Amino acid sequence: MTPRQQPTGTVVSIWRYPVKSMQGEEIDGATITERGVLGDRAYAVLDRETGHIASAKHPGKWGALLACRAAFAEPPRPSAPAR
Repeated sequence: MTPRQQPTGTVVSIWRYPVKSMQGEEIDGATITERGVLGDRAYAVLDRETGHIASAKHPGKWGALLACRAAFAEPPRPSAPAR
């Protein structure tokens, strides 16, 4: 191997976060699309009063999202809506 061909790291685990700002799920493999890991951040919590998407980047208002975990009932498929 030449220096350009030597590996620079090893993948130890892959995580997918179905809902923005919630804890996610460790997965054995992933389908990669032009938008990234299939099913990653497929959903978000909407504040109906303000119309804003909830984000743990604002912990004073949305920090409780980090205590929630999301997982798919069935792995998402490129040809089907996420569930």
